[in-house]
Amino acid sequence: MTIWESSCTEPFLISGLEVPVPVPFVFVSGILCGVVLTLLVGLASRERRELSSYSINKISTNTSSNDFAQNEEDHWKQNKFKLELNETSQQKIGNNNSGENTNTATKNDTNMNAAAHDILQAAITLFEKQTRPSMKDSYSSVANNKVVEYLSPEEMLQQLFATDKKISLRLNMNLTNTNTNTNTAHQKVEQITECFRLIQKYSVNTNHPFFFNQLFGAVDPVALAAEMIALSVNTSAYTYETAPVFTMIERDVLGYLGRLVFNLDGGGEDHGNSGSCGNDSDTDGLMLPGGSLSNLTALHVARHYAKYGVEAKPSHCHRSQSQIRVDGDGDDDDDGDDDDDDDDDIHEEKKEQENDQSRNALRPLSNTLHVPTHPQPELVAFVSAEAHYSFIKAISVIGIESHNLIVVPTLHNGQMDVEELESLMINMHDLYGEAKVPFFVGVTAGSTVRGSFDDINAIVRVCRRHEEKMNSSNYPYGYVPNRNIRLSSTSNSIKKHKIWIHVDGAWGGSAIFSARHDIRGLVKGVEKADSFTFNPHKMLGAPQQTTAFVTRHKGLLKAANSSGAKYLFDCRKNGAEYDLGDASYTCGRRTDSIKLWALLKFHGPDGLGRQLEQKVDVLDYLVKKIKEKNNFLLACDPWPFNVNFFFVPEHLGTKMIQSGVDMDSSNPQIGEHLSKELADVSVRLKLVLHQNGEMMIPYQPISNQEADCFRIVLAGYKPFTEGDVDRVLELMEQYGNSL
Repeated sequence: MTIWESSCTEPFLISGLEVPVPVPFVFVSGILCGVVLTLLVGLASRERRELSSYSINKISTNTSSNDFAQNEEDHWKQNKFKLELNETSQQKIGNNNSGENTNTATKNDTNMNAAAHDILQAAITLFEKQTRPSMKDSYSSVANNKVVEYLSPEEMLQQLFATDKKISLRLNMNLTNTNTNTNTAHQKVEQITECFRLIQKYSVNTNHPFFFNQLFGAVDPVALAAEMIALSVNTSAYTYETAPVFTMIERDVLGYLGRLVFNLDGGGEDHGNSGSCGNDSDTDGLMLPGGSLSNLTALHVARHYAKYGVEAKPSHCHRSQSQIRVDGDGDDDDDGDDDDDDDDDIHEEKKEQENDQSRNALRPLSNTLHVPTHPQPELVAFVSAEAHYSFIKAISVIGIESHNLIVVPTLHNGQMDVEELESLMINMHDLYGEAKVPFFVGVTAGSTVRGSFDDINAIVRVCRRHEEKMNSSNYPYGYVPNRNIRLSSTSNSIKKHKIWIHVDGAWGGSAIFSARHDIRGLVKGVEKADSFTFNPHKMLGAPQQTTAFVTRHKGLLKAANSSGAKYLFDCRKNGAEYDLGDASYTCGRRTDSIKLWALLKFHGPDGLGRQLEQKVDVLDYLVKKIKEKNNFLLACDPWPFNVNFFFVPEHLGTKMIQSGVDMDSSNPQIGEHLSKELADVSVRLKLVLHQNGEMMIPYQPISNQEADCFRIVLAGYKPFTEGDVDRVLELMEQYGNSL
C-alpha cells in the first residue's frame, strides 16, 4: 500500500492544529473541489447578485477529430457555450430599457460588468475540469489522455491565430464590434470563453503523469487551493498594513523552516510563544520568486556580509504599535516622563524622515555602513561544475567580474571535488595574496540533470580551515566600521573573515522533511551552512513559483536590501515592525507563503517526507527495470531523485556489444562514433513521443557521456507506481524500435 492509498493514522501538530498524515489522494483532491465551489458560490451570491445578466448552462469540451480545422468549426457550430438570459435579469434589462430617462451608458456598463463576471465563472469551471485528478489508485488510467495536443508553430499560427477563423487568438481580432448592447455582451462571453478553452486544450498538461520535461509537474490540490485563496485576495506581501495575514504566515513558515534547517531549538518544533510567528527565531528568511533569484540573493547578502557585516541603519520600529499614541486616543500614563519620551521619539522620527527627503535617495552605501580602511580585495566565489547556471548571471549582477566565479571540477558521481576546492583556495592565496579573497561557496543539493548532492560537511571543513589561515595572517581582511555602527560579530574593531556557505536545494532540498537516512542524509551538514533555499513547486507540487530562502544571520536580509522608502515603509503605520518588503530585493511581492504553509499544515513534514520516500522507491524500481531490459542502459550512477539512461535500439545494442561496451555498467564507456548514433536516437525518440502526445521526457547532456541521455524525475504531486514505470518503458520501446 502506498501513501496515496493509506488511511489517516498519524497526527501532526503545527500551529495548534492536529492534522492526520498521510491522507488519501481522493480526500486531498476534495479540498480543491471545495475551494472551487466556494469561489463559485461566492461569485454567484456576492458579485453576480446585482450585475449578472446571464447564467452558463453548459460547457462542452468535445475534442474528437483528426481534422483540426473541421473539428474546431464543428465544435463552434454544434457545441458552443450556451448562455441564456436569466428571467430576473431580463426583467431588469427590460426595466432599464424603459423610460425616457434611462442612462444608456450605465446600462451598457452594467451589461459588460455582468459579462465579465460570467467569463470569470466559466473560467473557474474550466479550471476545475482541468485540475480534477484521476480517482484511480494509479495514474496509468489516464494513459489514453495526451500530455499535449501537439501543433507545430506553423500549425498553431494557421489554426489558432488566423484572421479568417471565427474564433482567433490574434490580439487584433476584436470580439464582435464595440457596441456594448446586451446581445454583443452575450456574444463576447461565448467567444472569449471559447478562446480560453482553446488555450487550455492546446497547452501542455503538466499535471499528466508522463510529463517529465522539467523539474515541476502535477500540482498538489491543497497548495493549489491556497494559491486560489491568495489570488482572490490579490494583495502584495510587502507591508503588514497591506497583507496582515500573509505577513504573519510568511514569518511563521520561514521561522519554522529556519529552525528545521539550522537545527535550532530541536529543529522545526516551536518551543516559544505560539503567537510569535517566528519572531523569536535567530534566523531570517523570505519567500522569493524562484531558485535563480534565491541564488542571487545568497550572493548578494554574502557580499554584503563580507564587506559590511550584518548591521544596518538603526531602525525606529523597535517600539510596539501600542506605544505610538494617536492624537486624541489612549489614556494618559501616570508617569509623565514616559509620555514626554514617546513624544520626543516620534518627533525625532518625523524630523529624520523630513531630513531624508532632502538628501539624495541613492546616497553612497559606505556613508551609512562601513568605510574600508584598506584597498578592497577582489571577492571570489566557488561553485561546482554541476551547479545551476544562475550563478553565472548572478555574479555579474552583484558587481563581481565573471572570472571571479571559480568552477570547481566534480568527481565521477557529480559531487564537488572537495580536495580540488581546497587546492584552488590555497593556490589563489599563494598567487594573489591579499588581492583576492574567497567569500562564497555554492553547494549543490540536487543538480538539475544528474541529481547529485555535494558533501556539505566536507566543504564546511575546507572553508573553516581557510578562514583560520586568513584570520591568523597579518593582513586585516575585515573593515573598520563607521564610528556610529558597532560590529556585533567580534569585540575587536576588525571583523574576522568568513566564507559564506550557501546550499542550493532548489531541486533536492525537500530531503529535509524525510526521516529516512538515505534521503535526509543527502543534506547532512546543512545546519552548518549560512543560507539555504528550496523550491516546493518542484518536488512537492506547489504551484509555480514557490521558493523559500532562509539564513542563520538574523537581520542580514534587511541590512543588505533596505532602502527605507518612506512612502511605503513608515514606522508610524499599524504593524510596521512586521513589514517584510524592505528586506527584499523586489518591491511588489506575491503571497507565496500560503502555498508552503498549506502543504505543511495539511500534510505535515512527515507526510511530505513520506511522499519523497515513495518517489525514491519507485525510481529504484525504474533502475532495476532498466538493468533488466536489453533496450535500456544507465548513463551514470543514479542518485535518489534522478535517473539518467539511454534507449538502445536492438541494432545499435548489437554494435555496442561488439565494440566492447559493458551493457551492465551504470557508468558505461561509449566510443565517439557510437555516442553520435546514441544521441541521434535520443533526439528522435523524444520528438516522436512529444508529437504524438504520449510523453514529454527530456534528453540532456551529462558530463561523463558524449551522448545526450534521457532523464526521469518524479516532480510534483505525482502518485506514481511501478505499473506506471512499466508503461513508460513500454511506450519508449514501442516508439523507439520503430524509428
